[in-house]
Parts: sequence; structure tokens; C-alpha cells
Amino acid sequence: GWDRTAQTCSLAGIMLDPYYRTIQGFQALIEKEWLSFGHKFTDRCGLLDSVDVKETSPVFTQFLECVWQIMQQFPCAFQFNERFLLTIHDHAYSCQFGTFIGNCEKDRLDLRLSERTYSLWGYLAHHFTEFVNPFFQKTYEIKLPVIIPNSCPQMLRYWKGMYNRFESGLHPRENLVDVVSAAKDHSYSLEDHVILLEKRVIQICKLLGKSEESIQKKLQGHLSIDSIDGFLSGHIGDGLPIAKSPNQDESFHKINSSSDLALNGRLPHLDGMIANHLKSDSESGFDESSSQMSRSGFDDVAAYIGMEASGIVKSPTVGHLSVEQLILELKTVSVNWRSLRNVQNCSCAAPFDYNVKKFHCWKCGHVFCTRCIARNIPLPGHYHRRPVP
Repeated sequence: GWDRTAQTCSLAGIMLDPYYRTIQGFQALIEKEWLSFGHKFTDRCGLLDSVDVKETSPVFTQFLECVWQIMQQFPCAFQFNERFLLTIHDHAYSCQFGTFIGNCEKDRLDLRLSERTYSLWGYLAHHFTEFVNPFFQKTYEIKLPVIIPNSCPQMLRYWKGMYNRFESGLHPRENLVDVVSAAKDHSYSLEDHVILLEKRVIQICKLLGKSEESIQKKLQGHLSIDSIDGFLSGHIGDGLPIAKSPNQDESFHKINSSSDLALNGRLPHLDGMIANHLKSDSESGFDESSSQMSRSGFDDVAAYIGMEASGIVKSPTVGHLSVEQLILELKTVSVNWRSLRNVQNCSCAAPFDYNVKKFHCWKCGHVFCTRCIARNIPLPGHYHRRPVP
């Protein structure tokens, strides 16, 4: 009963409470039902040579496999993926973290593990994006809060990711979870870039005295690419009329004058538009203060990428808007991402196997390992400036 109690109570909690099917909730479940309950990890995992062989048993491994079996039947109910379970299992035996060392809470207090070791949960939080399930649906906890898996023998599957992880011939060339995650990240990157481009087009068109109808046609794709050059050359293609403003020639002169840009570093008459767009962003919910995610980690990396020195500002609607910045915004977002199928090695020569997470650089679109792309920074070409790889 000492071992089965932890397994049974944990599985019951996962099936009954949607919170335990999230990353944070699963960590709380292990803390409550396994660590605080007093599961003898040192004995059951055989972490010491002095441990009696009869005390060794893969109880925790059985629990993780049960969770994996449930995940196969309800793939949209769990926030974490298979890699999350494998990482927890590996570090339960690796002793690299003090989380699973000791047979009870008293052992961990006597060994002062909280002072002398690091927690596994901090490592998992730092690599959070590696463990997110792209199929997870938040509404699942409302539609189906209680999940009851089918325990028929034909429903049980063999966990190749655990027991044959190093046999590459048994695994597909592409990890389905990684492919879907990359597709979602790519879509988010392009959508965020489109939002920024739409606002930049509106700013420039208003600066040049273009009508709202011309702006709407441009944003809806009714104008050709050549017509963009027409904005700066004094005409628009496709035979569309232009409503010239009295100061349009002067505006063109200021935009095309390199000496004026060098002295002022901004487009003329922009301050008033910035205030108007800042107000509209706040009303529409796009104000940068409305999202903590868009600001998380930004101050730490601002100095690293030289935001102030290069003229890139913290908000796409506040500060200087120069031609150099517009060019930089277009060049810092990759439109085409490299496929994961034929990538065998990172640029650092580290090999990729089935269980290694492959990361796309959102700026160039190439694939790298976690060591080469460990730092996340905001890209100038994204509207919300969320730190990304």
C-alpha cells in the first residue's frame, strides 16, 4: 500500500481535476502525493549502492507511463507533452537536482537540500516552451472536466519514447509535436509581423496625405507591390487617383533627404500621429501595458541588443520612426522557416535525435539546438515585442 497509494491518488487527481493536467498542477501533484507523502525515491530508484535490491522498484516510472497512456487517449486535455514526462523521469534518477533525493521530507531537511542543491522545477520553468503540448485546449476542462480512460488491453500502447528512445530506426523522422509547435510559432510570428506592418502603412500613408480608401485597399491587398514605390515617387500605379495634400512635396523632400534623416532621425510630423496611435492602441487593447507577457524579460535584454543605441524603441508606437528602423523591422522576421525533416545536426555539430527539441530562429528561420539558442530577445519586426528565440 505504501507505493500503490501514491500511484492511485495521483492518477485519480489527474482524471478528476483539470488543474493537475497543467504543467504547474502536475508539479504540485508530485510535490503533494509523492514528495510530501514520503515516497522512498532513494530506495525505489536505487540511488545508493547500499540500498537493498529488494527495495528497488520502478514505481514512479509506472506512474509516469500511466499518465502517458492517458495522454494518448486525451491528447487535448494535457498542457504538457511527452518530453515533459521523460525529463522528470530522467532527473529522478540522475540526481542532478535535489528534488527527488531522499526517502522522506525529513531526509531532505537533514541533508539541507534546499540550500545545497537546485530544484528541478526551476529548470523546467526555464525551458517551459520545450514542454508545452501544441494540441492542448484550455476549454477542454469545461467540456470534459473529468476524463475516464479506456482500460481495455487493446487501448494500451507501447511507449517507444521511453523504452526505445535511443533506437532511431523505430521513430519517425519528424516529431509530430515539434512540427505542430513550429507551425504555431511560425503563424504567430507572421501574424504579429502583419499587425506591425499594417500600423506602419497607416502611419506612412497618413503622413503623405493618403485617403482612408487608399489605405484600406492597400491593407486588403487591392494595390500591387509597385504601388508602394509610388507612394514615395509621387504617384500610385493601377490608375488609382491620388488626393495630394499641399505639403506633400515638402514631405517627400524631407523623407528622401538623407541629411535631414541624419540630423533629425525621424520622419516629419510624426509626434502627433504617435499620440493618436498610442490612444487607439490603448482603446483597442493593444497597449503594451495590457500584456505582461509582452513585457516579460524585455528590460533584461534591452541592453544586450542595444535598443536605444540602434534607434529601436521599446514600443512600436512610441519614439523615433526612421527609415533605418523600417528596414530593420522588415529584415528581422523570417518569412520562410526551414523544415525539420532533413536537419540531422546543429551548426555546432550537435546531433539531433528524436527526443531532442529543435528550435527555429525567428529571425533567420534556421534550426538550432537548445544550447545555441538559449537566449530569447524581442524582435523589432514584431508588434508585441515578446521575447522569442
